[in-house]
Amino acid sequence: MISGEEEYDSDFGTIPQSRSSKAGLQFPVCLIHRHLHEENFVDHISAGAPIYLAAVLEYLTAEILELAGNVARDNDKERIAPKHII
Repeated sequence: MISGEEEYDSDFGTIPQSRSSKAGLQFPVCLIHRHLHEENFVDHISAGAPIYLAAVLEYLTAEILELAGNVARDNDKERIAPKHII
């Protein structure tokens, strides 16, 4: 597919994409948005706030898992145990 070109379904128009996939994230943007609304932190939440928060959480999780994987490998283990995270 050429960049900038949308996928097209002849029956319904463009194929819907989640906000996570549009932002290139694995963490669920809609779930984070819903939790921000439910907790009543503020009256209005911008459209970019849950995307930014999901990106930060994903980055921090990836960093922690990478460091835990390095510790597990140093201890000749194939799996990450809770003690590797601490």
